[in-house]
Amino acid sequence: MINPIKKYNYSNLIDDQDQFTAIKLIDHLFESDNYCKNVPSFQTWPNLIDYPELVKFKHSFLVSAISYLGKKPKNMNCHGWCYMDFYDNWKLKNRDDNWHQHIHKDKTILTAVYYLSNPNPPALSGTEFMDPHIQNIIPEPFTWFVYPGSLVHRVGIIQSNERRYTLVADLIYES
Repeated sequence: MINPIKKYNYSNLIDDQDQFTAIKLIDHLFESDNYCKNVPSFQTWPNLIDYPELVKFKHSFLVSAISYLGKKPKNMNCHGWCYMDFYDNWKLKNRDDNWHQHIHKDKTILTAVYYLSNPNPPALSGTEFMDPHIQNIIPEPFTWFVYPGSLVHRVGIIQSNERRYTLVADLIYES
């Protein structure tokens, strides 16, 4: 089986200050109670990637997605948000309830993750896939990991009360 996950490193574009600025914005949204509360944890609204502070993240995601596809798709639209969690919150969850996929009834979705801050051992805390033939994502600095949104996945183990911030983006398009 060909690995459906591709990684795109942007250490030449994004730096620690960009990540710090993104985390500060995200913390402000959570502190001001401006986040999506109908999900099982702390998640920003899907317009996060449209904030000016995240322009490098949005553009690098779009370049990654188009590179993954090998062409610019028709009628594309993108959403991006941050999923944040920490051990004391996460340990209360049933891990099996966290499996999910990104699907749309009429369009195709390409999903990507970018680890803004990951205080855990990378091999344990990336993205896990239900299909045992697909290798889990191990976080790497300044890197988008792109894969088909139809793959069933979940967040990896969290072992620290230091916050883990993961940017997630979807490119929704017509095939």
